Amino acid sequence: SLIGINELGFQRSRAALSGITQSAHARVALNLLMQQVLSAETGSRGFLLTGEARYLKPYDQSLAAIGQTMDELRDIYQDDPVSRAALSELDQEVQRKLAEMALSVRLRQEGKDDAWKFVVMSDIGMEHMDAIRRSVNALVTTASDRMEASGEQVQRSLLLARLGIAAVAIVALLSFYLYQRQTRALNA
Repeated sequence: SLIGINELGFQRSRAALSGITQSAHARVALNLLMQQVLSAETGSRGFLLTGEARYLKPYDQSLAAIGQTMDELRDIYQDDPVSRAALSELDQEVQRKLAEMALSVRLRQEGKDDAWKFVVMSDIGMEHMDAIRRSVNALVTTASDRMEASGEQVQRSLLLARLGIAAVAIVALLSFYLYQRQTRALNA
């Protein structure tokens, strides 16, 4: 029974630690995604303000990185329908923001100054960024809550294993005491 108690505690702790690892990985990827979107926005704004193509390099690099990070997040959340739905909303907001930036950059490249300035001066870009921040924050909060719940599960598993070992040890000591008592009675 001691082996069974130990194995049960081990399996529960292992599952909980796996959950902690996955949640931590999700948080890192979400924060990275936010940085990449901000980097893309910074690059596009630099190009829009200066017209210098050198600002498009970080913009283009960020676009490629965003796609990779979204793929990574899809892998992380593949078995979690609730978070997958929230990620889908985030993906839509990111795509809207990227489309808004791409439109502004293209208009600037085409020399349509009034058009790109109109897009930039509208609140649409800010609305998309706010929606992205809300979605990222919601997913980070969910990941943090899961990490906390998994940590509590590890604590419960360790306590269960400790109590089980203590109970088995007490039963063994009691059995040994009864054996000794019986042995003394037989010798007497």
